[in-house]
Amino acid sequence: MSVHNLLLIQDKIELTYQLSVLQRIHGAKTCVVLPFVIDTPNQQEQAGYRYETVIKELMRSVPQDYQMILCAMENDSLNEFKHDS
Repeated sequence: MSVHNLLLIQDKIELTYQLSVLQRIHGAKTCVVLPFVIDTPNQQEQAGYRYETVIKELMRSVPQDYQMILCAMENDSLNEFKHDS
């Protein structure tokens, strides 16, 4: 497995972990939640379909009543995200 693929897997694991923590906090309903900040979700300039998958997972997993700040370069995969903002 290449280093590039290992980095992609590591990024996915980290995102999955962060989203699961956010879901647990949301379920507790007793915590003050700061904005959920995602910096450059298109790490290592991954393939377009993977980037779209990451964005859709963020939209699905981050509760609607939470503020999400997404720092990203312009990309067609962000159209639905921008529309729903």
